[in-house]
Amino acid sequence: MRRALLVLLALPAHGLAQTTVPSSGAVTPDTTDSTTINIAQCTGTQNAVRGSADALSLTLNWTAVAKDSVTVPVSGDLFRVYAANQQPAAGQSTGTSCTQPASTSSTFTVNQVGGDIDLNLTNNGGLTYQGQSEAYKDLVAGAGFTCNSTTSTATLYLCVQWVDSSGGIKGWANGTLSLDLRVPTNAPILAANGVTAGDGTLHVNASGNDPLTVTCKALATGDKTAWSSEGSCGGLTISGLTNNVTYSVVVYGLTSAENPSDASNAEPGTPIPTDDFWQHYHAVGGREQGGCGGPAGAAAILAALSLLALRRRKP
Repeated sequence: MRRALLVLLALPAHGLAQTTVPSSGAVTPDTTDSTTINIAQCTGTQNAVRGSADALSLTLNWTAVAKDSVTVPVSGDLFRVYAANQQPAAGQSTGTSCTQPASTSSTFTVNQVGGDIDLNLTNNGGLTYQGQSEAYKDLVAGAGFTCNSTTSTATLYLCVQWVDSSGGIKGWANGTLSLDLRVPTNAPILAANGVTAGDGTLHVNASGNDPLTVTCKALATGDKTAWSSEGSCGGLTISGLTNNVTYSVVVYGLTSAENPSDASNAEPGTPIPTDDFWQHYHAVGGREQGGCGGPAGAAAILAALSLLALRRRKP
């Protein structure tokens, strides 16, 4: 999915005059996007447990700051987005250069992600700019990370370069994302009595059997498949099921980064119709709508109560 990329420039207060501006800028994900990249986002493949809850692309917001004594943006200026595995080194005057290696003996990896972004000076008086969003997986690849480790965490560094038409650097912005590929070692445990019946629903009580598991989701498979909402492993409900149909139920654990465990052991569950008191009362001839109006009404109520009590005793 491609979305608009919002870019905010910290521009000099003197219009087109040259000036010195603050020495740092910030790159952050949009508030609707995650600051932690999980396995699904790293690979660009939707996770069945999370479904569409994991967006595979993100919108970046940034405030770019200019190098000392640089003029405000002009026609032909561009933005370039970079991803790196370490914090880029300091630039010439202020800000940070996205392409200079850090002062370290370890390997530094940095790559431009996506194409050049035109500032589009005609948009909103030259203060707000539109571009394209970036896929999480492209940023991960740009920083030189892979998605095949299920035990690793890392910091991914973002850098935006503001350049003129000849490639001269005019300003920078910087930020970070977390990469968390850890998965639970142990699947949740679903006891033999962990699935109980409701009307068109199954209530699931599992135990999260791993320190990385913070929430769970349950899946029922039968004449249809249905998921519970994500929540406490011991209090999940699967709705929209067919009464008197037996389903096979499994539970998945999820980490704080939303990486799923393997499925738990499977247990059966069969939703059953559940009648309330007034349904029983009217079924045995009761006509009262909310009270006990006479002997016939009282007798009907007693009969309904008896039937209801007998029904609830049945296993």
